[in-house]
Amino acid sequence: MPRTKKVIENPATETAAAAEETKKPARRTKKVKPEEVVKEVAAVVDTAGKSVKEAVKKVEAQVEKTMEKQAGKQVEKKAVVRSKKKESAPAITIQSKMGGEIALDEIIKLVNEKAAGKTVTNIYIKSEDNKAYYVADGEDGYVQLWD
Repeated sequence: MPRTKKVIENPATETAAAAEETKKPARRTKKVKPEEVVKEVAAVVDTAGKSVKEAVKKVEAQVEKTMEKQAGKQVEKKAVVRSKKKESAPAITIQSKMGGEIALDEIIKLVNEKAAGKTVTNIYIKSEDNKAYYVADGEDGYVQLWD
């Protein structure tokens, strides 16, 4: 069955209405300096930070009240101290081709004794020579590792 076309009764008024819709005035934008934007953003961030702090204080107060009600007595405020886990360094042992062994701590002790109060910056271990070379305050030196 063929479709019928829509009959436009008054084409002049319909096209005039469509033309008016497209001729809406363009939205003007205000020119803003970057400094003004930064100030506005800083003010918003500042107020947000303050409101977060206030909210945290309110929640802490509510928690305290709840705990007091549950315990039936006043709750003491305690400072939370978080301790850092002390990681222990693995033991390092150096072996000589001749069969001797020496711990890294022992090498550091020997170098510090030989350097006699100087600041040791580098230690290089050469096990084939049975020596530990070091640099202390810009001066080179070495210690025998195995006799």
